Amino acid sequence: MKIFSTVFFFTSAFFCGLGTAAPTENGLKSRRASNPEGVEVSAQTGVDWNGLKTSGKEFGVVFATTGPALKNPEFDDSYTGCTNAGLICGAYHVALPSQGNGSDQAKYFINNGGNWSKNDKNKLPGAVAIYVNNNELQECYGLQASELVQWLHDFSDEYYHETGRYPVIGTQYQWWTDCTNNDSSFKSTNALALVGSSNVPGGWDHWSFLEYDIGSGDATHPGQVIWYDNSSNLESFAVGS
Repeated sequence: MKIFSTVFFFTSAFFCGLGTAAPTENGLKSRRASNPEGVEVSAQTGVDWNGLKTSGKEFGVVFATTGPALKNPEFDDSYTGCTNAGLICGAYHVALPSQGNGSDQAKYFINNGGNWSKNDKNKLPGAVAIYVNNNELQECYGLQASELVQWLHDFSDEYYHETGRYPVIGTQYQWWTDCTNNDSSFKSTNALALVGSSNVPGGWDHWSFLEYDIGSGDATHPGQVIWYDNSSNLESFAVGS
């Protein structure tokens, strides 16, 4: 997946931000020429983090956990490679609302790579990825919109309680509008990471991260992600200022 898209994250595909309509192809090219770019890495091994840094990538987001008790076995090596290369790094959790409550999944994520510390300019807040999951037979996890929204609030509030920061929410426009009834209750607290279309759901003003290319699933072509603003603001976002 790429949280940025897959679910096994492990599926992967990652974040969503506070955002407006998707940029046009020319608009995306313009942003790529000036805005910080990064990568989303799921369960791949052998990622050349130093090469990514040399190529101009500024941040990386790595799949850490999914569900109530499953950690990506490649996470520690991937995250260490990201930090050692000098990128701003973050972790994401693939939500499985049908397999346990949001609070418990947030705690598991925090204890297995998803923690955040204020004033660390090299660490992004954790992200929770929720949208079409190929491991689930039902698009909305078999839950009602109100149940999914409550699950996300439980996850988000627990993450905030433990870290002092709300997690990034990674999703897709169509999934959010269909499965949460386009809920707008997260727009003032949680940054948005979008996968695919840059159309912004849920009342957010803009996306913060956009995964415009989910990659090929191997180490040579991870997911491609862009930050909505400049490098200075990315560092400010990382430290929570």
